Amino acid sequence: MRFDFISNDDFKTILRKDYEELLRCQEAKAWKSVVVLCGSVIEAILTEYFHTHTPSNLTQSKILKLKFFELIQLASDQKLLNPQTSAISTVLKDYRNLIHPSVVYRKGEVDQDTATISMSLLNLVIKDVEINYFQNGSVTAIDVFEKLKQEPMSINLFRTIVNRLNRVQKVKLLEVISIHEVENRDEIVAGAEYVEVLKTIIPDDEIRKFVQQLVNEVNYGTRDSFYQYFLQFYDKIHLLKDEEIELVILYQIDYLKEILIGKYFDDENFAKAFVIGQYCIQIGKREMLLDFLNYMCINFIAYTNDYSAQSGYYTLLEYVFKSVDTVESTIGKSSCQEFFDTYTLLY
Repeated sequence: MRFDFISNDDFKTILRKDYEELLRCQEAKAWKSVVVLCGSVIEAILTEYFHTHTPSNLTQSKILKLKFFELIQLASDQKLLNPQTSAISTVLKDYRNLIHPSVVYRKGEVDQDTATISMSLLNLVIKDVEINYFQNGSVTAIDVFEKLKQEPMSINLFRTIVNRLNRVQKVKLLEVISIHEVENRDEIVAGAEYVEVLKTIIPDDEIRKFVQQLVNEVNYGTRDSFYQYFLQFYDKIHLLKDEEIELVILYQIDYLKEILIGKYFDDENFAKAFVIGQYCIQIGKREMLLDFLNYMCINFIAYTNDYSAQSGYYTLLEYVFKSVDTVESTIGKSSCQEFFDTYTLLY
């Protein structure tokens, strides 16, 4: 649990550490510690929420002084928690007292059932708070997207705003910008840069859903849409299954061959488009890479009298080489020029 929906960085750090400790205690079957930490995490989540979205009849300093049962009551009054969650919370009402041996002596040891109920309650609280977090005047993914359509935003400002969004809103923002980049690229300045920022913030398990769109475009979409998605997620293709990677790379190679025939060598995105080498090696399809290099060299020789075309082919081949970790183990040569020279002699 990353608690990305929490906007206060200090609370977020505390929650992440406590939750990791909670999971360790659960694994170790330290049930009393599980209950205590569940109460602590719930208290921190509710405190942070009301500290950020302070009711009109309270102050932030007052929020910080509220006890666990007072926070639960406030959350219930503000309809932050649903009635079921509020009712179950009584199991943790006196969780702090469990640190005292006399309390444990009177009430008995905390068992696994109590710990399980506490974990269930924690998950309910997390769900309720995350759903409601941005309904109290805070920005949403659509708010940020509409702002970007109106005027460009610096990358630093964009990153700051994105970090305040919860996980759901971050993924939503990537979705709307990604689709917009495919369909209406000219309306948002630096849209590709915003995608790059989001890819560094959103976990790979969420990013994989976007990379999967490449496979969908191969099967049901258009070549142009496929290419635009490829440019956005070219560095995340490794998240796919090997057979999916092979399909995507074969489709991309066909597209690149069209580009080579047309001698379109001025595309600033070619450094991304030609990173196919690393994926050929990853899935054990070395022959796919060699066949493509062979195709490039044949065309390179065919344009002997066209310096501009030969220069373009040389540059594109460099992109392919750079995408492979070890050129020597891939084609047996240490540079693009050596590869070209050797190929030309053999030809």
